[in-house]
Amino acid sequence: MKDGIDLIETAATSTVAPHERTDYWSELIQLCHRRRVGYAFPRRCDFHGRVALRRTDNYQIVGWHADAVTYYRTAGHVREDADGDYRLMLPTTGHVTIWQDDQHVPMPPGIGALVTIDQPFAFTQVDGTEGLTMTIPRGAVDHRLSRDAPPAPLVDLTSGLGRVVADLATGLVAERDTLTPHQFDAVSERLVELLCMHIVGDYPPNTVISPMWNPESATTFAPMPTIPN
Repeated sequence: MKDGIDLIETAATSTVAPHERTDYWSELIQLCHRRRVGYAFPRRCDFHGRVALRRTDNYQIVGWHADAVTYYRTAGHVREDADGDYRLMLPTTGHVTIWQDDQHVPMPPGIGALVTIDQPFAFTQVDGTEGLTMTIPRGAVDHRLSRDAPPAPLVDLTSGLGRVVADLATGLVAERDTLTPHQFDAVSERLVELLCMHIVGDYPPNTVISPMWNPESATTFAPMPTIPN
């Protein structure tokens, strides 16, 4: 393990004036994820949000609870600020929809998404949505899956091994203040190992697998929000 970064942070929009909260939230998310991200707020007055962050040299996890907002990365963002790492996104309450590759997929609580932000995407949530985002080095996933095709983007984390993965992730957020850097990284590595095991299942290497949860109702959701090029 590297001996370097160990950051623990919490922040909330309640610490600033209501008319400043969307700007504050935008800056806060930018600082948490250290990448260029765009934002669209359905309303800009009295936005409520809070985040809890733990970061080491190897892994990062951000727990969040926030009102309705859309985050997006355009082709310009990707060109100017590339990032090939994976993000495990897991809503625990509320509702999330992800747009990527001209498809939009709803994510109810307990359904995770393993995505990269190295291509344009949008991520929309409704008021009161809560969840977490874990940054995972690409190599930690790719070498465990041993496949050329990308992993299944959607992962059912509501039962079985998936539930164990979700419990580890929420535990990392809950215990962010008490774990040492070595402990945090050890749990994170175990989480990634189990996540990859859950994704692969009984499929041999180099087999392209379908998402573990098939959102047949996805076409009933609203079209992608308009975002800049």
